[in-house]
Amino acid sequence: MLINKPGGIHISETPIVASGRTVFALADINQLEQNNRTQFNAGNTLSVYVVFLDAPYSTANVLGIAYRNTSLAVFGPTITSNSGGLNQVSRTKLESTIEEHEFGHLLGLVNIGSPMVTAHEDAAHSAHCNNPNCLMYYQTNTTVVGGVIMNTPVPSLDANCRADLSANGGK
Repeated sequence: MLINKPGGIHISETPIVASGRTVFALADINQLEQNNRTQFNAGNTLSVYVVFLDAPYSTANVLGIAYRNTSLAVFGPTITSNSGGLNQVSRTKLESTIEEHEFGHLLGLVNIGSPMVTAHEDAAHSAHCNNPNCLMYYQTNTTVVGGVIMNTPVPSLDANCRADLSANGGK
């Protein structure tokens, strides 16, 4: 992606106790973050909170979500049930695709912070690109994506999304 971090990126991992939940609503995820997040934005430091959850989202077939301005969640059981089996994409590939898609939202794509250089938001699916080959296409964060990427690389950002990041200071 087009981000400008000349000082590099540091990753800090902290295990949290399994929730025992059967489903997560957004309020539950927010509470979990409030109870466990230790790193926050300060000065020139940007902190992103990524949590891998042990239950699916309250909306069916959602693999991951970006919420707040620096937070994203990945739904482990939904990833697991849609990857790694016969005629399914690998877990690593599906998880990577979901994380990259949701991180794109944290960067303001599509039309949620990084102004669009050229209009390319899908009218039927706000905050998603209208190009089905773009990482930011709406189906990328649903269970449909596994069949789409099974024999192809993880989708990349299309020219419009890359232009938006460049116009917003990306290098």
